[in-house]
Amino acid sequence: MNLTSMLPLLGALRSRLARPKQPRPAWLLGLATLALTAAVPALAVNVVEPAASPFNGNFGAYVGGSSGGWRGGSGQFSASVASLPNRYTQNWAQASLADGKLHASATATRMSCGPRGCHTKTGATATAIYWDTISFVNGQNLGLADIELSIDGVMSEQGSRASVRWYIGGKPGDFWSNVDRYAETRALSNGTTVLDDGLALPLGRSTFFVYAELTVSALAVGNWEGGGWDAVADFGNTLHFNWTLPEGVSYSSASGQFMTAVPEPAAWLLMSGGLAGLPLLRRRRSSQPSSPGSASSCPRPARLAS
Repeated sequence: MNLTSMLPLLGALRSRLARPKQPRPAWLLGLATLALTAAVPALAVNVVEPAASPFNGNFGAYVGGSSGGWRGGSGQFSASVASLPNRYTQNWAQASLADGKLHASATATRMSCGPRGCHTKTGATATAIYWDTISFVNGQNLGLADIELSIDGVMSEQGSRASVRWYIGGKPGDFWSNVDRYAETRALSNGTTVLDDGLALPLGRSTFFVYAELTVSALAVGNWEGGGWDAVADFGNTLHFNWTLPEGVSYSSASGQFMTAVPEPAAWLLMSGGLAGLPLLRRRRSSQPSSPGSASSCPRPARLAS
């Protein structure tokens, strides 16, 4: 097609472009709007509800770690999480209201250096938390409940940290926004730490809020010369809450689960066997001279501030 044959086509196009635009009828615009709304109704309302906070309600269990995410929350009786198999880091955590226990463990191993370089640090963390609301009924007189928190763990000399936060008392309205204020953070050490206190139970009914949190972390450091260290903070053996209530005192919990677990028959058998062997063990120990690091040289348990 040459230029001469294209001239009529170009003229027609020019006259069409110069023609004034005609307004669209109103009924046509309305029909198009209805058709569009019917075709995509989801576009009319698209409201996203915010995620609920895991810390609310009268009871719950919440666990998490550097690998594995977070599990549980308000209204949960128990929760557990574990990292996927990894050559250099591992972490796991568990919380249970039924037996009043928290478990948390983190390990980290140095990474080897290759021709392209190396990561000098690897680390893992784990946290386990539970909370519950306890109602006591004291039908006799003013009583004192013995409260004990026992935390047992193993820590490496370098690169490991462990801490506990613990609270029992009336629940302040701003507790969740000021946990640090009400539940003081206490550093843990290698071995067993015992925190104990007394809880005054008035005559009649009383309500208390219980909160416990266990956090561990491990950081391994390596270098080109092959030095550095691996790290472990293993408190998987447990944080265990326990109490001794005065005679005539009963209790219930918001969860209906708090401290309701009892040892299984096999556990009772092991306990009875251990108790039976205590007299023999004591006689054997009494016949041996004391030495540094023996039971008599262990530090006294820490006591919670009133």
